[in-house]
Amino acid sequence: MHNYIDLHRHAAVRAAMLDHPAVALRLVVAHAITGSGLWQVRPEPPRSQRDGNCQPCRLQG
Repeated sequence: MHNYIDLHRHAAVRAAMLDHPAVALRLVVAHAITGSGLWQVRPEPPRSQRDGNCQPCRLQG
């Protein structure tokens, strides 16, 4: 039950942030500056449905 309430609480905060984009931006910047164990930033490797389409991408990287 506790998990269910937490999910709804997080959904309510996300919905409120849609109405206040400046506050949402401040929160994102604060998390980026201070660091958080919940964030992972890494480049996503290029991929395609067919291997031949991605060959130029691999040559650039």
